Amino acid sequence: MKQKCAICALLFFVISISCKKEDSKTESKNQIGTERKFDNKKTDFENEPQNVALAFYNWYLKDIYLKKFVESPDVVLSKDSIYVLDVSEHKKFLKTSGYFSSKFYENEKLSFKDCEDKLRTVSWKQVEESGAVNPAEYVEGNECAFTHYMIWTNGQGETLNKAEIEKYSVKANTAVVVLKVSDSLEGGFYSRPHVSMVKENGKWKISKIEVTFE
Repeated sequence: MKQKCAICALLFFVISISCKKEDSKTESKNQIGTERKFDNKKTDFENEPQNVALAFYNWYLKDIYLKKFVESPDVVLSKDSIYVLDVSEHKKFLKTSGYFSSKFYENEKLSFKDCEDKLRTVSWKQVEESGAVNPAEYVEGNECAFTHYMIWTNGQGETLNKAEIEKYSVKANTAVVVLKVSDSLEGGFYSRPHVSMVKENGKWKISKIEVTFE
């Protein structure tokens, strides 16, 4: 009788251990499934237009602003002694950054052409004699105004290192995101970029940036 009880107890112990292992496997599978589902949600969240615009500005303020001049073309003197806009570095940045739509440069082309038309009237001798850093200083009107400041912040050397989402609207495959740019140390609002976006191949891209101080 005692032997039978011992055998029964041993069988009960083995069955209990087996059940616990199965429960542990099931729980582990559930955890993995939950983690994968969370990762998918995170990916979708990061690809929302307001978060793409914010990610661009966080990167731009940290690594580009006041470090590289890529926001607009540079003014150079051609072999014919005529001032023109060199868009090579600007276009390269737009293409390699991964944030910009092909429509972005198309939206800029008209303003660039208007500036170049005015630059043709600027005398290189006058610029050389005056020692001016930017030949566009001799352009009357606002056609070349974008060469005088950092057009994605309207900054002219100020310390700007913080961006935050103020508001946004989404309609089908287009969106407008309004951000606030400031100096995290000094505090206070500096400028407000209005970032127009379009959805291309499932990803949100910047198609236009307009900055105001209001």
